[in-house]
Amino acid sequence: MSPSAGSSRDRVAGGSGARLAVWLLSLPLRLLATGLGRRLATVAVLTTLFVVVMSALYEHAERPTANALPAATSAPRPTGRAGQGPAVPRPDGPGAVAVAWYARRLGVPPGRVHALGTERPGPGRLRVLVLADLGKRQPTAWVALRRTPGGWAVAR
Repeated sequence: MSPSAGSSRDRVAGGSGARLAVWLLSLPLRLLATGLGRRLATVAVLTTLFVVVMSALYEHAERPTANALPAATSAPRPTGRAGQGPAVPRPDGPGAVAVAWYARRLGVPPGRVHALGTERPGPGRLRVLVLADLGKRQPTAWVALRRTPGGWAVAR
């Protein structure tokens, strides 16, 4: 056979490798020509847009304002015991109440006891998970608290 006797498909520069490259590069365009291809492309575009928007929202999250600072940083609260001698300092929040009670119960300094979390079983009731750091031993306990007019108190 003479070289000119081949088909016109064989005369593409580069031979079968070039045909394969053209076929692979035109595959997305041929896929978009079908209904299913258009739907898949729409899903891909919307998913990408969703990821971009969510990333931007998480990147620029709001910073806490002065109103969101913990109450412990605000001015000290006045006590209602004027002229009755030195006031006994009361712990501020439920975590501090639970830590103080558990430290007294174990006979360790309050600095070695930490509040890990809280659980609200009902209105006016709270359970605080506390951990005492005693070196190798680290006992934990749930301390049940109740809301009183004077603040939080350990439920008996």
